[in-house]
Amino acid sequence: MEIERKWMVNGWPEGLPLKEEFAMRQGYISVRPTVLIREEALTGGKTRYVLCFKSGGGLAREEIERDIDPELFNELETKIIGSPLIPKLRRSYLLPDGAVLEVNHVDEGQPTEFWFNQPIQNIYMAATAIMSLFDALDAIDTVKFSGLEASGWYVESAKEAMESGAMTFAGKYSEPDYETLVDGDCDLAIESTMILHTPKVQEMIEDLGIPVFVDYSSYESHPLGRTEWIKLYGALLNKEEEADTFFDQQAHVIEELKGFENTEKTVAYFYVSTDGSIVVRKSDDYIPSMIEIAGGRYAFKDLKNPDSNAPSVKLTMEEFYATAVDADYLIYNGTIDGQVNSISELEAKNELFSEFKAVKDGNVWYTGKNLYQATDTVGELIKDMHLMLTDGDASQMTFLEKME
Repeated sequence: MEIERKWMVNGWPEGLPLKEEFAMRQGYISVRPTVLIREEALTGGKTRYVLCFKSGGGLAREEIERDIDPELFNELETKIIGSPLIPKLRRSYLLPDGAVLEVNHVDEGQPTEFWFNQPIQNIYMAATAIMSLFDALDAIDTVKFSGLEASGWYVESAKEAMESGAMTFAGKYSEPDYETLVDGDCDLAIESTMILHTPKVQEMIEDLGIPVFVDYSSYESHPLGRTEWIKLYGALLNKEEEADTFFDQQAHVIEELKGFENTEKTVAYFYVSTDGSIVVRKSDDYIPSMIEIAGGRYAFKDLKNPDSNAPSVKLTMEEFYATAVDADYLIYNGTIDGQVNSISELEAKNELFSEFKAVKDGNVWYTGKNLYQATDTVGELIKDMHLMLTDGDASQMTFLEKME
């Protein structure tokens, strides 16, 4: 029987005798049930290769381990998992009462780096798109500080928490109220990748002794990949079983939607930046994947971000025009730049839009501002896109509206 509780910490504990240290790599063959392989290299000792099975989530669960040979481990890693294993450094410390404290440092040196083993409360949620996942886990009460005012929330439980005083506005991600975070004993700051544009802010938060976790879910290439981040938050909040159940429900929704016949109609998803450039999603992003599942084709077939792994790509209007002018549908991303409700507003941003096929045919749509906070309902946008592509009932749409 494994009884496990996880906490976030800032580093290795001081003043405790080190019992042992392992450099580990692990990867998941299956997440439900949990089946994983793990390489455990004891510092100054032997290396062990393990096949591990775990029962459902929760505080206590059954765990079965079996040693395997390095050859089988390598085959499982390369042929079954097929992606880099997760590096982790584990140190065990002896406590005065004879108990053992395990502390893990995961993904050292990577953007996804974090430590775990203080109960996580008093979270500063600057990654506003993630609040819906906390809501799905019934964990809004762990968030004490918000990166949005109450009026900015579309997640009702977050808005209610702010109105009741249970959650406090502590400044947006780029201008946090450091004094509020420190005085309120903030345990953890969860940031979106926008924090990467203001590195001094992240450094200041960390200098105050507050761990910063950067959420990279927007970089995922499949909508379910983005939703699967709920499992990470479930692990941090000791709500693994709830996270697994929620993910399975969303996976079932996506599986049912995969039966849509492809219409071969092309779709461009974009917004116009303040500098006049056009911002689209790269071809292997989760939005193009949604378009494909819905029965369409993303207009940009092999578009990559030449500067980084970020999901968005900036194009000149001329570059965008060359591909999207003949697209059957345009979807304007109103979650970033603000909603553009009419064709005239779109053409006011650039008169070249009047030459686009979708504009001439009246097939221009826009997303509501609430979309970016709806990480927990990946299937709804796919359904909306399918209704758009098949001239379905627009009154049944959740996130898309047609430009007039």
